[in-house]
Amino acid sequence: MIWNMEKVYNKLETVQQLKYILKYLLSLINEPEQTWNYLKDGDVDESKPEYMQNNYYLPMMGVVALLLFLMKGWGSPFDIEHAMKTVVSFLAAFFLSPYLASFLLNQTYGRMKQMEFDKDKLQIFVGYCLSFLMLVNLFSASFPTIKFLTFCSLYLFYIIWCASDVFIGIEEKERWKFTAIAFFMIWLSPIIIEKLMSLMTR
Repeated sequence: MIWNMEKVYNKLETVQQLKYILKYLLSLINEPEQTWNYLKDGDVDESKPEYMQNNYYLPMMGVVALLLFLMKGWGSPFDIEHAMKTVVSFLAAFFLSPYLASFLLNQTYGRMKQMEFDKDKLQIFVGYCLSFLMLVNLFSASFPTIKFLTFCSLYLFYIIWCASDVFIGIEEKERWKFTAIAFFMIWLSPIIIEKLMSLMTR
């Protein structure tokens, strides 16, 4: 009986986590400015890097990896080798991208303006931006014949633009420069890691 109750609790917890991921992902897409404005308040759990990683970013990465595994392996017979290669490449890219993107932002815009980003805010900013790219990655893999889906990643520019002011605190005259640099650093990070993984597994 206790074991059954634990199973029910675990299922409910999983459902709640999926709802949480969906809620913030849709909020980031539909109302990016309001979402960043909410996250800038350090008192909310979502504004803490550990909470964001454990309750949003990593679970979302797991869900997307599972869906990619099923889609890429789908066929007769099930192509597990192709599915595993796709998932390993995806997991490596999006697990390491937050570190690479943060490093690149510090080394480019940070050095250019001789400023140091708030470490926690930068982690949250990069994490939420990369979660949007995960979604684009999933849809592009799901519908490979619909080429325009790749261009959906350009919406990241607007998400970053909204964050630059209300969340990162960039001055108005610097917003375009920061947005452009941050967009390319975040967008390129998973691509760079995936290319490196591809070279290593040849």
